Order: sequence, then structure tokens, then C-alpha cells
Amino acid sequence: MFSHVLGASIQWLCETLDRPTSNLQYNDFQRGVALKLSERGDLADQLVFQGEEVFPNDALSEVFREAFWHILVRGIIMPGINVGNPSLPWFKLTSYGESHVRDAATLFHDEASFVHDLETKFPAIPRLAVSYAGEAMKAYRSDCLRSSAVMLGVSLETIIDFLLESTCKSEQFAEHFSRVKEEPSLLRRIHKFQAKLQEVKRDVPRNVLENTDVLFEGISAIIRTSRNEAGHPTNVDIPRDLAFANMRLFVSFCEKIYAYVQFFEGKDQG
Repeated sequence: MFSHVLGASIQWLCETLDRPTSNLQYNDFQRGVALKLSERGDLADQLVFQGEEVFPNDALSEVFREAFWHILVRGIIMPGINVGNPSLPWFKLTSYGESHVRDAATLFHDEASFVHDLETKFPAIPRLAVSYAGEAMKAYRSDCLRSSAVMLGVSLETIIDFLLESTCKSEQFAEHFSRVKEEPSLLRRIHKFQAKLQEVKRDVPRNVLENTDVLFEGISAIIRTSRNEAGHPTNVDIPRDLAFANMRLFVSFCEKIYAYVQFFEGKDQG
């Protein structure tokens, strides 16, 4: 329930960015988020309709208050709107909050929605990979950007091993790729897989094969580099925009890997 309310809250706050005024009060938050939940079809049995307006019932109102304070404590909004009205019930987005909700409009607002999206798009993805990816999103949303980079890198490694395991299930390619997973490091497994793939690329459907170099030389290299820099005492910061880009690239990475897995397991022959 909290995740639904938090997601609707972030969506509503994002929409307020385009309004001519930022003079918001808690009652605006309550009505706006309730309307957003109604539009999404979420928690309908706990919404109260009064004419054209929508309100949460008593139980849901407490969840609204929790979500509001969660957003406030994380620095997305601040009490007051100016020096003349510096306190609640007035509130406004902080500069950090503006960038945060704009990110949420093109990504995900929390760990739960990110995990749900991965599990929906890629139902056979290893649970361990999803768990680490969820932690990466949670760390990103908490501004723990080094932690996010490390968790995302672990998830990426798990997914690559998932790909290599799928080759073992292929009647046509199992023997050809059998030694790849024996390589001791992730980078060497990637390079060995790429080399072996080149030898049989004529047998791989074009829609599966296309952009494979971007997958391994681009996306995985960026995420692996961020992980290595963050996971060792290098004193290297992970910029927020890089962490954000990595989260988006990760979803594209999963999509391409999943296409390969489906192919090797005989579920999609292109």
C-alpha cells in the first residue's frame, strides 16, 4: 500500500513542476495523490469520492501522512514556500527534489516498482539478480551512489552467468560454449563468450545478434567500471547522472541478454 501511495505522490509532484504556482499545502497533496491513485486504478476501495474530488479514507490517510514525511525527510520537499510562509502546511519542492521527480518520470520511483518491472519483463531472470538490482535502485534513491554502483555491478555479473548457463541448455551450442563459464573473471568470461559467438554468428538470428558489441563493449563496460571504482578504495565519486544512466542502461542490458537466453533455450528462434 505504501509503495502505491509513494509512487502516486512522486508522479503528482512531477506534474506540479509545470504549474504556474508552487504554493502547495498538505491538503493539495492529499487531494492530488488521491486523484492520481484513482486515475491509476490503485486502492480504489480505500478512496472516498465527493463530487469530482477524491479523498483517502481514514486508514489510507495515515499512509498518506507516512508518504509525505518520507518525501520530506529525504529532502525532496521542504516546509514553507518563502520567508513569509516558512512552515507547514505550506511546502515546496527543493532543487534536489525537482531533479529527483524528473528522474522518476523516466525511470522508477522506488525499489518495488523497479523490481516489479524487471520481473514482469523478464520472468525467468534469476531472483538473486533482481534482489541486487532492487538494492541498487534503493541505494540510488537514497543518494548512496557508490553502493548503487556496486549492487548494480553484482546484478550484472549474475545476469551474465545466467546467459552462460543458458548456453548449456542448447542442443546446438552447448559444447561450443562449454568452456566459457570456466574463465575465472567476469571480463574474461565476457571476452571468451564474444569470441565464441563470432564463430557461430551465422546461426544466430539477426534480431538477437544486433547491437551485441554495444551490449558488452558499451553497457556492461560502463556498469563494470562504475562497480570497480566504487568497490575499491579509490576515492572516486559516482556522479548522480552516471548512476541514473547506469540504471536505465541496465534495463536495456537485461532485455538483450534475455533475448539471447530465449534463443539458446529454444524459446525464440527469431
